[in-house]
Amino acid sequence: MLDGVLAAVLATGSVVEVVTRPDNVYESSAVIPVQVAAVVVAALPVAVRRVWPFSALIAATALMSVFRIVLDTPVVLWSLGVILITVYSAARHARDPLQWWSIAPPFGLLAVYSVVIPGFFNLNDLEMDITFMVAAWGIGLVLRSWAATRRALRDSLAEVEAAEAVRTATAINEERDRIARELHDVVAHCVTVMVVQAGSARLALRNDPDASESALRAVEGTGREALAEMRRMLGLLSADDTDDLAPQPSLARADRLVAQLAGTGMRIDFTVEGTPRPLPLGVDVSAYRILQESLTNAAAHAARAPVTARVRYENDAVHLEVTNGPGEESGRGSGHHGLIGMRERARLFNGRFEGERTADGGFRILATLPADGSR
Repeated sequence: MLDGVLAAVLATGSVVEVVTRPDNVYESSAVIPVQVAAVVVAALPVAVRRVWPFSALIAATALMSVFRIVLDTPVVLWSLGVILITVYSAARHARDPLQWWSIAPPFGLLAVYSVVIPGFFNLNDLEMDITFMVAAWGIGLVLRSWAATRRALRDSLAEVEAAEAVRTATAINEERDRIARELHDVVAHCVTVMVVQAGSARLALRNDPDASESALRAVEGTGREALAEMRRMLGLLSADDTDDLAPQPSLARADRLVAQLAGTGMRIDFTVEGTPRPLPLGVDVSAYRILQESLTNAAAHAARAPVTARVRYENDAVHLEVTNGPGEESGRGSGHHGLIGMRERARLFNGRFEGERTADGGFRILATLPADGSR
């Protein structure tokens, strides 16, 4: 549409020049209607300059050459605009390697005019025409290269985003597998306790009914907890556990975790607020893992910075806060994927998780998990 308007503007300007300047520098022996028709037709290729860029250039230069040779049509200033636009368009839009040859047709037109038009070969005017044509060609090539670079950057960005999406999905799945294995251990532990307690209740059933009732209540409570943990496992993939002999992760062992990391040179200020108490096993494992991952990320992204870690027990929740100052990257840790894993663990129990930059350039992680394990 816009190219059609541009062609119409160039044709109109050419017609006005033909009508108002009958004493053109390069006079024409053709009658005015023929001159008008010639300049209009010569401007038409501009309308398809982006659809068929190289063909539009060839058509414009060929028409001007043929019209001058056969019909002795005039050479108008607006025709230069047609040539400059089609040269630019061919350099900008033509298929490889035609853009490099798009400078040739205009020089061919100048050669034809120099031969068939007496006095056309004027060094000053010719130098100006060549300068304009080369400039239009160069601008087209530069913008072509710029557009190609932009496309390459967009493609690279799309590839990076796709790869990051795959890595993120993989990290989420891996973390869910890990959670499933840990919850599997929790449920297995609960079932084992239930079996032992049921056996005790059976042995005490006749001789000590009160002890038997107490054991059965314990079985009931443990069974409810196992069912709650099992519900959380649904939908998560499971995998073989390769660390069956390791102690079950628990906030009760948080001081050992801190001591272990402090032994690597980390400066950790660790405090426990409130009264520590047993948590549902699934909550306990997830809280420990969030604390562990937070400290690991601090070691990875702020190796020499001080770290403050807080565990606060409340009646209905346990709160975790790990803050580190700005420091040097050590290349360890899981970074963005570690945050994904911590968020998944908090979401599993309908908890709350936040990871944010601090004003001094450090990082703070806040997590809240329900103390009763409810969702």
